[in-house]
Amino acid sequence: MSWIGLRAGRLRKKFDASASEYIYGGRMEEERMLFDTHLWIHKAHVVMLAEEGSISKDQAVIILSALRDLSSEKVEIDPRLGDVYTNTERHLIGQIGDVAGAMHTGRSRNDLSATASRMVARGWLIQVIDEALSLQEALMGVAEPHLRARARSYN
Repeated sequence: MSWIGLRAGRLRKKFDASASEYIYGGRMEEERMLFDTHLWIHKAHVVMLAEEGSISKDQAVIILSALRDLSSEKVEIDPRLGDVYTNTERHLIGQIGDVAGAMHTGRSRNDLSATASRMVARGWLIQVIDEALSLQEALMGVAEPHLRARARSYN
């Protein structure tokens, strides 16, 4: 497998694997956690690009078909590539060729990262709200008999 990476153009030789592991290795679990969120964003973006005519419907069908069959288990997350964005792109280019790059039309890596961060935060917030509502329900269930007993004692 040839080495591709963001640093390939800036470095005179291949990025050292141990340096890459030190810099990016600890983030790989975090990156894998973002994988499904990135897939949703990629799919939505490709649909929008096709609807707006920025890419052809044929390109969209090819990209969406490849994205539909993708899962985090199918994509090797190589720390030398830096993040899930680059790993996913490399995987898709290997599957469907250069048409895979069309899915990034009109957006940057920062756009994708910001959107993914917001979606993950939204998911966590929804989970916290659901748990807070469950706690509230449980507390009200415990409080209700006491309120009834107290009301009876005033009568």
